[in-house]
Amino acid sequence: SFAGKIRFETDLLDYIGMDKSLYKQFRADSLKKISSTTIPELLDKVDATILPKAKEIGDAGEALVHAHECMKLKESNRSDLIKKIVHLPNYLAMGYDIRSYDSKGMIKDIEVKTTISRSSLDFSKFHFTDNEWNVACQELGKYFVYRLLISRKDDGGANVKLFVIQNPIEQLKKGLLKAKSGDGMDITFQPKSGSY
Repeated sequence: SFAGKIRFETDLLDYIGMDKSLYKQFRADSLKKISSTTIPELLDKVDATILPKAKEIGDAGEALVHAHECMKLKESNRSDLIKKIVHLPNYLAMGYDIRSYDSKGMIKDIEVKTTISRSSLDFSKFHFTDNEWNVACQELGKYFVYRLLISRKDDGGANVKLFVIQNPIEQLKKGLLKAKSGDGMDITFQPKSGSY
């Protein structure tokens, strides 16, 4: 009650007890894996009916979202926050993939759901694990789902479509999301539940 406008913030890596040098190594390894498999190469695998591994698809989507968040902060003249964006290793099971910030410095915990397809398709469905659902229920307005579709353009390039849903629990209460339980939650969303 005496803090007034003082904002207390804990470094996420300190909070989860992850050594910063270990995290730097994790990021370096992740970036090496991502850069060794480009989006066009993943699309080529899909075209050749060689299905990329779910991890490859997830890593590519998370890398795109990480870059997207950095660019948004840079465009908002908040480059000071870029170094604070954290891409979390899957084995930590935090319930989201990336911790980012908006232009006002407010935390955004982002779960990335990526689909790669030969052609554009309806991507209004995704699956939450039990852990992701529970974290979304706890975090509410800080929790975001970035639904990403990567498909082949007619000219052979990649087409990327991103749909952002903030606070999926609130969207469910409004009737803009449907959730079906069973080994996690299968989610179907309407265009009014977020923005492209």
